Amino acid sequence: MKTPPRHPQLPRAIAAALVLGAALLAGCSSAPPVENRVPAGSAEREAVISHALEQIGKPYRREASGPSAFDNDGFIAFVYRDAPEPLPEAVRAQLEAGTPIDLADARPADLVFFRLEGDDDRARLLVGLYLGDETMLMATPGIREDAGVRRLALDEYWHQRLVGVIRILPLR
Repeated sequence: MKTPPRHPQLPRAIAAALVLGAALLAGCSSAPPVENRVPAGSAEREAVISHALEQIGKPYRREASGPSAFDNDGFIAFVYRDAPEPLPEAVRAQLEAGTPIDLADARPADLVFFRLEGDDDRARLLVGLYLGDETMLMATPGIREDAGVRRLALDEYWHQRLVGVIRILPLR
């Protein structure tokens, strides 16, 4: 009895086609972009967010407050510089500058504050600019290419370190 010839390349070709198809579909189904719009009637908030988004990619530099580089609290003070309620440069003063709210009530341009423990057992306070959809902008020291102004998800890491959410500008 004669057996039909085998095509060892056929299963490999099918697998490659399936992998390629899955990759194409995954690329087409990327997450929607972060909503950069702010609630109606909040031109001040929109201006702060717009100014902040223009800073993405600028490097982190200790004690810098723009316009070419930023440290953490200097970035926030910079983007609020032209707002009706300018902010102080120091992160602790920024935390005390507005009205405390719950994270569930946060809107774009509100501030989110985090406590990070350092290697030297000293806590450090960091601030981010809330964008909506559980994301923020932050000037972070990071490590090498991670340093600078960047968009971050408010994931479990940040939720565990959250110490406050502050509203500086009114919603309307």
